[in-house]
Amino acid sequence: MAYSKKGSLNLSINAIVVLILAITMLGLGLTFITKIFGQATGGLGDAFEGIDKQRVEKLENTCDQEVCLEKSKIELQKGKETDLYILFNNALSSDVTFDLTGTVDCHELGTGAPDQCGINDADSVVNMRVDTSVLVKKGGQRALPIYFEAKPSATKGTYIFNLDITQSDMAYDTIESVTVNVNI
Repeated sequence: MAYSKKGSLNLSINAIVVLILAITMLGLGLTFITKIFGQATGGLGDAFEGIDKQRVEKLENTCDQEVCLEKSKIELQKGKETDLYILFNNALSSDVTFDLTGTVDCHELGTGAPDQCGINDADSVVNMRVDTSVLVKKGGQRALPIYFEAKPSATKGTYIFNLDITQSDMAYDTIESVTVNVNI
């Protein structure tokens, strides 16, 4: 029985064609899946943006002081991040700047462990990120998010963040406190 070289060459060409078609179909499939999930993620982002707008509008409608926190207590899971909004009101006829650079204190209750929290400190186990200064136009309001994050190594317990907020033009000085309960 003699081998036909023509047949073996046809087998090689057929294998190459099938391989090229398989790679092409795989690429098209991945592109399709990426586009579908990309659109779904975009829609989810829009939904969260709408929720944030509602939270800010509610705060704007209920705040009758110079500075208002959305809430004073939050629950936070280890390894997670959450936020709350702070609203600044300017009833004056000129622009004013609120400063959050005064005394910033953070301490932990209940465990007796040394302080593990910080303000705008990425190395802290429990960290609060917030702008240190905010300009509010005359007669206006401005809401800013405050982000809280707890690293997986955070100790379960209650952390109290005290923000000293000053505004020199109005001789305004207040301390706003946020209690953060870190859970497992």
